[in-house]
Amino acid sequence: IFAQGYQRGIRELLRSNSKLETEVERDALTGLKNRRGIEPVLTACYQAWQGGKAPLTVALGDIDYFKHINDTFGHEAGDLVLQRLGELFRCKLPTEAKACRWGGEEFLFVLPMDKEEGKAQLEELRREIQSMGLCARNEPIPVTMTFGLVSGEEADGISDLIRLADQNLYAGKRAGRNRVVVL
Repeated sequence: IFAQGYQRGIRELLRSNSKLETEVERDALTGLKNRRGIEPVLTACYQAWQGGKAPLTVALGDIDYFKHINDTFGHEAGDLVLQRLGELFRCKLPTEAKACRWGGEEFLFVLPMDKEEGKAQLEELRREIQSMGLCARNEPIPVTMTFGLVSGEEADGISDLIRLADQNLYAGKRAGRNRVVVL
């Protein structure tokens, strides 16, 4: 009896531990991975790219005027935008591509494809986002997103990939937003 109870306790502890690990790696609002959850994926994709096994493109995307959405329509509307984007990314990205909520209204995309394919994929997402048709308080919520992307061969390591993608993102913001930027 003692051994059965002990085994049952161990199984329950393992289930709880697994659930906590999942929660630590997921963003509760979007259902996407968070920074902690995407790091092993990004590392594995980068190593595959280094080994010549797969192409790699990394992108950062930022919701345009997100503060204005929150200020105008309320934080519930901002949450709705984030939730719908999470759904859109899960449905529209190819299964080998991954998106995560990087922070706030910013998302990181790990695309195991060349830069041209990645740009086309993000351009399609950009158009989908622009035409989402969300409403709050009987008013349409204008949602657009700017993306900056970079390929593996343009960077010296993972942190450099992210830094360069961020630079391209902010070049897109300065150029008028709602665009995909590759420099």
